[in-house]
Amino acid sequence: MRPQIPLCNSTMCQRMCMGTFVMALVANWVFGCAIPMNIVALVTIVILGIGMLGTMSHLGKPGRFLGALRNPTSHLSLEMLTCIPVGICYLIIGANGLLYTMPEAAMTVLEVIGLIASVAFIWVTALAYRMKARPAWDNVFTPLNFMLTFLSGGAFGSLFAAVLADGAAPVGLLVTTIVLFVAATACQLFFTYFVSRVGYRIDVAPFGPETRGVYSAWLILGVVVPIIGLATAFALVDFWPLFAIVMVSYAISLALWQAFFFIAGKEVWFFPQYEKDLSPAYY
Repeated sequence: MRPQIPLCNSTMCQRMCMGTFVMALVANWVFGCAIPMNIVALVTIVILGIGMLGTMSHLGKPGRFLGALRNPTSHLSLEMLTCIPVGICYLIIGANGLLYTMPEAAMTVLEVIGLIASVAFIWVTALAYRMKARPAWDNVFTPLNFMLTFLSGGAFGSLFAAVLADGAAPVGLLVTTIVLFVAATACQLFFTYFVSRVGYRIDVAPFGPETRGVYSAWLILGVVVPIIGLATAFALVDFWPLFAIVMVSYAISLALWQAFFFIAGKEVWFFPQYEKDLSPAYY
């Protein structure tokens, strides 16, 4: 399957902005950061809007967008419906302190709702890709990759926000980011191994002709640069350009990873009739 560029961009925007919102809340609640959530929410909803434009452009005609809503139980419909409470929460939180001042308790309730809605949106989006016709996607690695890269990307975003807000990145948040990054990278590497052994003549080698460029770029921007950045961050906890570079690098890597994900999603036109024809991955 060819990489769907609009969806690669929208995926990058969704995971980074929603992930940053979620992990910024964790940074404030758990690590005592003072990240201004109204600013995070405003920036997030702008980036999320850009991402949704990518989704709309992928669907093409408006009729296709409306047609997707005809089945309210489909994952695509749930994705669109889940986006509504996300947008409402982000807008109300973003306007707090600018247009009005809400009680702290009300803000906390909205933040919790926004967190739950953001996680639900990413989860439903991940499930929309689990298609039996595309065996490389129809496995546990698809939702795990979506969720872990969502949290890992958000951790990088919250580190950058914490440095800007507090002047330095807390060690606890740094360690959490490392754990999430390692978990996300491990899951991506497992997915890489899996798609190289799917069978049905639709195996995808990460350094094959069709994926070498995308996969190599992902390794550099999504693995090498973050490792160097995180290793250096403990010595430069107050150097915001370092965290900005790592955040942007990881964000670009998410688009590259999604491109590799699309290439791996080759459709099976016929299934084997005999047990001996089954791939070890499915046998």
